[in-house]
Amino acid sequence: MTAIEPTRRTEYVALDSLVEDPANPKSHDMPLMNASVGRFGFIEPVVMDERTGYIISGHGRRATIAAIRDSGQAPPDGVMVDADGVWLVPVVRGWSSRSDTEALAALAALNRIGERGGWDDGNLLAVLDKIGESEDGLVGIGFTDSDHAVLRRLAEAEAVYSIGIDSMVDEFKDVSGQDAVEYKMEYASKITVYLRDNEAIADFKDRLGLEEVGRTVNYPPDWSPQDRRRYHDLRESD
Repeated sequence: MTAIEPTRRTEYVALDSLVEDPANPKSHDMPLMNASVGRFGFIEPVVMDERTGYIISGHGRRATIAAIRDSGQAPPDGVMVDADGVWLVPVVRGWSSRSDTEALAALAALNRIGERGGWDDGNLLAVLDKIGESEDGLVGIGFTDSDHAVLRRLAEAEAVYSIGIDSMVDEFKDVSGQDAVEYKMEYASKITVYLRDNEAIADFKDRLGLEEVGRTVNYPPDWSPQDRRRYHDLRESD
């Protein structure tokens, strides 16, 4: 039986032999990448286009490793050093683009596709809760303590909707006779309330459990515009 040569393979390649695509449009958070490599080592291989000789994935990782080397630090886990002191990194070989346009398409796709999937808020919050309890916390993972706090508030908001603001509004209409009660979702649920008098507003305020209520109510009341934008963006990516 004839052995089949793999079309894709991982090889350790000299760091300085890797050539970045000059058309690469992706910028990088270098301090974050440095923190990530410092915590986890070099996990994900660089990918090379055999036709052009450029790398199509791993520009930021290559630059991070080069900066670590040039600063005199020890090679992180996953990076090898040969007998001559040359730093070697894992590279996926064996893929060739069909044209310059397709090379650019692959470059864009490898950077963009992972961003488009969005997140499951509940599972992400549970993961960040667990990571946050570790010795290194959220260092090097791309989520900050502020992100963690926003997700916590997202969960609190979702809990309110899970018990049914629709039902609460309908009940209030029945009890108060206030037919002109409306609300709409804008970013993190901006509830717009149209009520007949101050007594009705006070009743609605008590039902929502908020301290201050006018004719326009934001829930949760302590969210910043950035929180509301993040909520909107997360909903849009679903």
